[in-house]
Formats: sequence, C-alpha cells, structure tokens
Amino acid sequence: MDHSSSEESDVSDSDIGKKKQDYSSKDLLQHASGVGAASKRKAKVKATHLALAHYLKVDLAGSLESSPQLATVEHQPPGSEEKYVWPWMGILVNLPTELKGKGFVGESEERLRAQFSRFKPLQVTILWNSTDDADYAIVKFAENWNGMKDALAFEKHFNVERYGKTDWNKRSCRRDDLYGWVARSDDYNSLEPTGKYLRKNGELKGVCDLEHEGQRKMGRHVGYYARQIEEKNKYLEELKLMNNQNGLKLERMMEEKDQLFEEHNRNIIELQQHACKDSKRIIDENLKLYEELQAKKHEIDRRCKELNYLATNTNIDRGKLVAEKEKNAKENELLNLANLKQKEADEELLRLVEKHKGLEKMAGVRSIIGVKRMGELDQKAFYNACKNKMPNDKLKLALVCSKWEDELTKPEWHPFKVIETAGQTKEIIKEDDGKLQALRAQYGDEACNVVV
Repeated sequence: MDHSSSEESDVSDSDIGKKKQDYSSKDLLQHASGVGAASKRKAKVKATHLALAHYLKVDLAGSLESSPQLATVEHQPPGSEEKYVWPWMGILVNLPTELKGKGFVGESEERLRAQFSRFKPLQVTILWNSTDDADYAIVKFAENWNGMKDALAFEKHFNVERYGKTDWNKRSCRRDDLYGWVARSDDYNSLEPTGKYLRKNGELKGVCDLEHEGQRKMGRHVGYYARQIEEKNKYLEELKLMNNQNGLKLERMMEEKDQLFEEHNRNIIELQQHACKDSKRIIDENLKLYEELQAKKHEIDRRCKELNYLATNTNIDRGKLVAEKEKNAKENELLNLANLKQKEADEELLRLVEKHKGLEKMAGVRSIIGVKRMGELDQKAFYNACKNKMPNDKLKLALVCSKWEDELTKPEWHPFKVIETAGQTKEIIKEDDGKLQALRAQYGDEACNVVV
C-alpha cells in the first residue's frame, strides 16, 4: 500500500457530514455582523454582536473555513455519542522493519511525519509493545476543527485501502503494511501502550462536547469583547468629549492668537511710523544744528583770525609807533634847526632872486615844497584818497597816514630835481623815486598828489 504524501485526501464533505449535526456558523456570523451594523440597535447590543462577529472571524477562522465539512452531525440519543481522543490523534500499527529499533526513533518519526505530511500531522511518536511483535505510532493533529478534518481524512485513507481498524482486528487477514485509524474511546481505554499514551496525553470528547465547549468559550469571548467594546466606547466617548473641549479651547486660543497677532502688527506699524517721524525730525534738527554750528564755527574762525591779526599788528604797530614817535621827536628837533637854517637860506635866496630874473617864481615853489617837507600833510585829503583801497580798515588807514606824515618830515628824502630851461632853473618831481612809485602803485595817483 502506498502512503506517499503526493496523494490527495479522499475525504469528502459527505463522509464527514454523516457524523455532524446542522450548525450554521456562517449564519451566526452573518447575523452578528448584521446586528452590529444596524443603526437602530442599542450600543450594548451592537457591541455584543460586533464582538461575536470579531471572534468568529479571527479566533474561529479555521472552523469557519471548514464549516461545510463540519456542518452536520448524526442525531444520536444522549450518552450514545461517539467519543474521540482529544487533541485529535491517529494510530499507526505494523510499522515497517526499517522503522523499528530504539536507536532510530527520531529518524523514524520524522520519516513517518514526512510520509503523511498531506494530513498535516503536528507530531509522530513511536511506541513499542513488549508482548507483541507489532509496533505502534501515535500521530497528533491540530486541536481545531481543521485538525479533526485531517484526522478523519487520515482514517479514510486507510479504510479505502482496507488497512483500517476493522481490517487490523481481523488477525487472519493482516498484511505486511501500515494500518491506521483515528483514536476513539476503545483505544483510549485499551491496556496496550497506545491506551496508556492516550490516557496520559489526551481525553475523550464528543463532537457535541467540543461544540458546547466552543460555544461556552465563544460566550466567554463574546462577553469579554463586549465588555472591552463597552469600555472602549466609554473611553471613546470620553476622548470625543475631551477632543471637543480641546477643540473649543484650541479655537478660542487661535482666535486670541489672531487678535494678538493683529494687535502686535498694528503696534509694530505704529512704532515704525513713530520711529520714522522721530528719525526724520532728529535728522532735520541735526542738519539744522550742524549748519548753525558750521556757521558759528566759520564766524569764530574769522573772528579769531581778525583778533589774532589785530593783536599781532597792534602789538607790532604800538611798539613801532612808540619808536617812531621817539624818532620823530628827535627828528623834529633837527627839523626845527633845519627850518631855521632853511629860513636863513630862503632869506639869502630872496636876496639872490632879486638879483636874478625869475627867482621869485622858483622861490614860491621852494616855499610850497618846504612846507610839505616840514610834515604838514593834509591828512583828510590823504585819508579820503586811501579809503577807496581800504574801506573797512580804519586802523591801517591811520597807520598809513602817520607813516607818510613821518616820511615828509625826513630831510634826507627829497623827491625833486632842478632843471634849467631857456636860461631859467626849474624844480620838478622825480617820477622814478622809489617811495613815490610804491605809494602810487598801492594807493593811486590821488594819494601821491596829496603827498607831493
């Protein structure tokens, strides 16, 4: 008999359905989902049904997937329901010779598990019977409804090939190959090694017991999830309330922030405007003060220059004036003596003029020149003549008048020369005299004419 894992399972929905009663898990899921989504239901009812739907979808997903195979169970009288070892277990007997021996236990178990891998076994455990030549192996399946489906498929695989439990019990017809079936109550109560192992690692349960237990567990889960949903809903309502309150607070804060922002902007604009006005006013005032300061500075500089000039010239001119006065006093004495001598010479000259023709006219000219030489400068006429050259400097004009008055008193300065014309002598001004040329160049012809 070939037990390769490449073969497909021969268990049909009808074979499993013969042992099941009607149990509409999908209908229950549809009902729970519909009530949970209904808008007119109370919150607690909706929460309970939503929890049930969640449990059916998540926790019992395997059972829902296999629900067509587990949908019906035979109706049996109470106490006569067939019991299975749970968790679901299968029994293998008459192991091949190459799988026997304690030294190859691990390898043999893995080979058997790989051989029946299409039935999704979780574990394979090999047992030995000391009183019998036959060896046993226990195949453990998943604890859910899918595990039961795989166990029944495992059993059907052997029954189809007539290697099932019934065939094994017919000792006269045994063949050298594996026999297998699903562990039930008679195997559980057996005194063989399989019975000891099953009693130690499992318990007897009927399908109805498992369904009732599943329903009780489902009820506990539904109640738990209902409480959880109720608590979550309550917490959600609290969060919504807090969110609404925080939303109102945030809205008020945003309004206050906008108001503060607008007020701040207004204040900034006003401050900027005031700052611009103040800056312009300060700049204008500074410019005005700067101009006034510069004007006053120029005025002070000018006055300082004038004062320095006046102070310097005044000190120089005062000392010079004193010296000149002393010198003039001495020269006046000499002039007085010279005047006396001049008068004597004039008298002598008059006598000589009487003797010579034309002497009277020359004597008149000499008398005029002599008067000027004696220091009789027409100061008013000389002042008016020089005023055009120095209109605002009265002190300097006075000094110039005093200087030329002193010059006229000097006997050594004689800017005249005598010429003879037509037998007559005539005295004229020396045009090339240095002092007269300097006077004419500095103060003009009018001032020069006043002097000579």
